[in-house]
Amino acid sequence: MAKEVRLALIWHMHQPDYRDPDTGMHMLPWTRLHAMRGYRDIPRISEIYPYFKQTINFSPVLLDQIINLSRNPEKDHFYALARKHTTDLTDSEKDFLLRHCFFINWNVHVKPNQRYNQLLMKRGTEISGSDLQYVRARFRRSDFRDLIVLFLFAWCGFTLRDDPEIAALIEKEQDYTHEDKLLIVEKSQAVLSQVISINSGVQKSGSVELSCSPYYHPILPLIIDSRVRADTNPAMPDFKYPADARRHLSMAMEKFQGTFGFQPQGMWPSEGSVSQEAVEFIQDAGIRWIAADEALLYERSTGTVVPDGATNRRPWFIGKETGQSLTCCFRDRGLSDDIGFQFSWKKPDEAVHQLVTNLENIAKGYDKDSPPALVTIVCDGENPWEHFPDGGEGFLKGLAEALENNKLIKTTTPSEYLKEFPAEKRITRLGAGSWIGGNFDIWNGCQEDRDAWGVLAEARAKLDEVYPLPADAKDEIGTEERRKVLEHLWVAEGSDWFWWYGEPFHTPLDYVFDTIFRRHIRRAYELMQLDVPFELLVPIDPKLPVDNIHVQNPLDVIHPKIDGKNTNFYEWSGSGHLHASDLEGLMAREKPGPISDIFFSADTENLFLRIDIDWDGIMTGDVLILRVLKPKEINVAVDLFKNPQAELRYYQLDPEAKRYHLETFTSGAVGEIVEMCLPIASLGASQKSTISFAAFIMREKEMVDRCPLFGTISVTVPDDRYIASLWRE
Repeated sequence: MAKEVRLALIWHMHQPDYRDPDTGMHMLPWTRLHAMRGYRDIPRISEIYPYFKQTINFSPVLLDQIINLSRNPEKDHFYALARKHTTDLTDSEKDFLLRHCFFINWNVHVKPNQRYNQLLMKRGTEISGSDLQYVRARFRRSDFRDLIVLFLFAWCGFTLRDDPEIAALIEKEQDYTHEDKLLIVEKSQAVLSQVISINSGVQKSGSVELSCSPYYHPILPLIIDSRVRADTNPAMPDFKYPADARRHLSMAMEKFQGTFGFQPQGMWPSEGSVSQEAVEFIQDAGIRWIAADEALLYERSTGTVVPDGATNRRPWFIGKETGQSLTCCFRDRGLSDDIGFQFSWKKPDEAVHQLVTNLENIAKGYDKDSPPALVTIVCDGENPWEHFPDGGEGFLKGLAEALENNKLIKTTTPSEYLKEFPAEKRITRLGAGSWIGGNFDIWNGCQEDRDAWGVLAEARAKLDEVYPLPADAKDEIGTEERRKVLEHLWVAEGSDWFWWYGEPFHTPLDYVFDTIFRRHIRRAYELMQLDVPFELLVPIDPKLPVDNIHVQNPLDVIHPKIDGKNTNFYEWSGSGHLHASDLEGLMAREKPGPISDIFFSADTENLFLRIDIDWDGIMTGDVLILRVLKPKEINVAVDLFKNPQAELRYYQLDPEAKRYHLETFTSGAVGEIVEMCLPIASLGASQKSTISFAAFIMREKEMVDRCPLFGTISVTVPDDRYIASLWRE
């Protein structure tokens, strides 16, 4: 047999579940934006060059979001804002756009574009919540139109840019009209709605193999046993739920079948994370091949029992010897990382030449009497293209053209290769590791990671206490009550939340990932009718801001009359203030909650609060809960019915985590507004200490609203010296 390399290119497509568990709104726009580029451009290459074989791997939770947004585009907060006339944008909506419409590689897409760079300079390269009101005032309606259009252009892949209408708008450069804006917005919706059918089409043509990952993209080995590796940090919480791991696999198979009409043959386990137990579960699910990083072969710390002469140029049987066989193709780390992290810096022809030369050298050095060498390249199919000036067009098309008549290199898919050249030898035990460093440190290596695992483990254990699995249950779900809770915990088991905790990876949107993770676990507690633990009300990562960045701090010490009446403007003048709708510039939700504003101030003895409520959103029996988190955890409850001497009920958790009644005060009033006077001492505070709190409206065990949406409000108790200074001339 002639010397030859078979190249298996696997592109992984994944986004975590960005939907707010309370509203179903997509809190971030990345599913739509990646659809405009990678989800369309990768299959386009196989449409243009049918001989160029590729494998496209989808996470089922991404498929679910693509389908959801195709049918319900209004659930995408960004889509809804982009379609509005800029004259109709609220301040909070403008803030959302100012924050999010520069999330793109500035050096590649913003600075080379004169108008886009002008808008960046107008906004500023760094921005905080306190800056937004001033920045917002500088932006004209035409600036917001141009900003939305240029942001979407920056996310357009080469396929969309070939659209004549899009090309004409790009040439326009600035001064876009509302109709121009609607055109690009609806083009984004059209391409998003075609992702499934286009990928299905190239699969049916034989140019592409489609594969999948476990449903919510969990690190499967850690779900089975969080201490699977011998070098696991002793502080890692114990998490062992193999039934959850099997559920991620069975749901993935069902979703894939329902989306594309057939069962997948292959799988890229989330982050290439595997263990012997994990691959046996994958084998049981009906998968015939997986890809894993070469570190599982070459890094001794993974624990793989490596046969003599093992190489990543051949496929290997793994898993159980009985039943349907499972084969592993080992990822070439160097070649994969070249595409993912290095080639964007090179000219397209140079990058193509480097990759082709490396592949030809592999072919020339391979035994001609053996089956063709299998070179498996697994890459992120989404993020690299943002860093290529042309979106990767030159590299991808150049590679396809370079290989058309190459005698040494032929593209293939794993299933195609294994049908012709099945594995011959077995790895008796596969170790535990991922594509990053051959370990799981990204997801459990920092204290913040382990804290997140801790709150997840506690919630998962609570489920079995509150809703025990019936003795005659056929699976781990058992009852409808358990299923509802598990659906939120399965989302929380996804890898992405842990990726952004601790070091080394960070994004300006760390707080959003943290918020989504905590909201799902919080929702699980609510469905179990349990009090939400303190840890879920503040960020898990201590470096994330606990205090809300939109809070205006008090300018004076005030002494309002607690009567539930909005007496006059001056009564609360000088107090601290949070306008709830300002938070929509950070978090998307379907409609505002009943709480519109919180005013607050403190003197040396009392904390004064005013909470403005839209009473149309309140029902009989609703309760306002002031959750004090510092200096100690106390809940203050007041019934939301009109009462000029409303009873304030103080609750605190005892050491056995049972609620007991502390004190009752009548220093509250519920009228057109809610007003409270809370003795500092009753909150465990004193002069110069900090009180941190958030307000909730509860309807039995259901949370109707929270303000702030994330984080807390903090106020420092003044001391006598400060009070005296206010009266000096």
